[in-house]
Amino acid sequence: MSSCMETIPRDVLQHIAFLGASASKLDPPSSILHLLLTSSTIYHTLSFDSCPQLYANIFRTKFDIAAPRRRYPTGLTDSAVAAEFKCRCRVLRRARRRDVSDTGMRQDLWTALWMILESDGLNETQLRVAEFPEFVIMSIQSRLGGSASQVPENRDLDIESLLVWLFCLTLSRKEIGSMSLEIRTDLLTILRPFALSMYKLSTPAASCALNIFDSSIVRPGLERSSHKYSIGAAEPLGTGVIINYSRRTTPQCPDPCYAAISLIFALREAKSMEVPVHLPRNRAAAIAAHRSGPTMEDFLAIQNFKTPLFADSFSNNLPESSNSLTDPTRSTKHDLEFSQVLHQRPDLSYTYIPGTLTGIWQGTYMMAAIIPPRTESSSQKPSSPPDLVNRQPMQCALSEYLCFSPYLPIPADDVVNRGLTLRPPLVLEEDFELCSRKYGYEKYTPTSKATSSTQVWRNPDQALDVIITGETLEDHDQAWGGFKFAGRVQRDGMIVLKRAPKNADEDHLGTWVFEGRLCCGVAFVGTWRLSTSFDTSPLHGIFSMERRSKTWDE
Repeated sequence: MSSCMETIPRDVLQHIAFLGASASKLDPPSSILHLLLTSSTIYHTLSFDSCPQLYANIFRTKFDIAAPRRRYPTGLTDSAVAAEFKCRCRVLRRARRRDVSDTGMRQDLWTALWMILESDGLNETQLRVAEFPEFVIMSIQSRLGGSASQVPENRDLDIESLLVWLFCLTLSRKEIGSMSLEIRTDLLTILRPFALSMYKLSTPAASCALNIFDSSIVRPGLERSSHKYSIGAAEPLGTGVIINYSRRTTPQCPDPCYAAISLIFALREAKSMEVPVHLPRNRAAAIAAHRSGPTMEDFLAIQNFKTPLFADSFSNNLPESSNSLTDPTRSTKHDLEFSQVLHQRPDLSYTYIPGTLTGIWQGTYMMAAIIPPRTESSSQKPSSPPDLVNRQPMQCALSEYLCFSPYLPIPADDVVNRGLTLRPPLVLEEDFELCSRKYGYEKYTPTSKATSSTQVWRNPDQALDVIITGETLEDHDQAWGGFKFAGRVQRDGMIVLKRAPKNADEDHLGTWVFEGRLCCGVAFVGTWRLSTSFDTSPLHGIFSMERRSKTWDE
């Protein structure tokens, strides 16, 4: 006997199915499954192949749609959106069930990453309701939580890198506070190899000026750097075909080093530092006692610093419509950092927004514990990287100098590879310009406009190169020592800074090289080392900073 529902007109039946599935934004669309099981006739009427527009409309009620429309102005057909809806339902079901099996894992993790990159709030709400952050932690511990002897020989680096990035993008201080010390310690051990094993381009093109791009240069694959510690034999990044809005793609996961660094700092900051009780209470007390160096107040400032996490800026309220011209949506924060992933173009050059680094940056750095030199009898490399210890404060007040046509950028060898010194004839003039016959740079200011009839205003987005200079401020100088900085933004988005002591009598502290990126639009993180070769210098570590002010008085 046929169901009486088979007599309902097709459009009315589809509307009933839509209302039932979209009644709650955050609940699984289980009501439509009951309709599909009513009879074979209704099943074929409401199936994906018969009416993709039904599932596309449900998608638009349960997930953010502004970012896909902005990034893919063509090609978002109902069939493509319906296919993506099926992928997202599958990853949410996996998270609810805590399914950490390998079957379909890569596809589901990529789907989850795209959900976050397209999120204006609703996508992240769906992931949180499905307890996705807890699922990521369980997956990381399942794959990487054992001892070195238990780690599989042929590891899938693409899946591991995705898990680290998803952990970084979804972890909040609330989740960290609910973790036991044992879990935090386990996660720190897992993340250290990623933080101390960087991947970089095997071509000098990465150190070229910001926007100069030779189309004849083919972007090579990511290669393992010459760091002392590796994370084991692994499959190449980006292997395997992934489906995204019905498109078959082979995306490449960004370097997990920077996500791992952010996570390590966030997990370490959950434990309060011990403030030495013998120190003066504040700077006034130190001056009265004729004492130099840090005070208790300076140590408390380090203790109060928290590495910014992207998930901490998330609101549990569902997003309301807003004018994107005056209030940029949350998803736009990923447009630059993940441009290669979003547009499926590995040859796409990173675009830096001038002014992003201008201002006062504060944070901390940690040093990798020094491992005793290997003897002839122990020629093998250590199975795991050293612990990261001795959290210290870091500060730099930075200014940016932009190069415009017809001037040429300073050669990379002169700025990045040989000391980052602004050598003559480049001199810091009173009008805040770096000038020579061949090279020319103008200082960036947040409201830089032509101030006289003889000056021509330049659009910062048209800059050919960005050079950075800076120094520590007086409060940092008194407590921790004074330093000066110089560097540049490379074409691939890498920020390279060299730090040297302000005072000549402190040259024994050495020159340090800081290499990092802007992570999730909220933090400047990376690695540091002495300016000597990594293989000959035992001193290296990681750093994390946040911009506290966009302006500073030089």
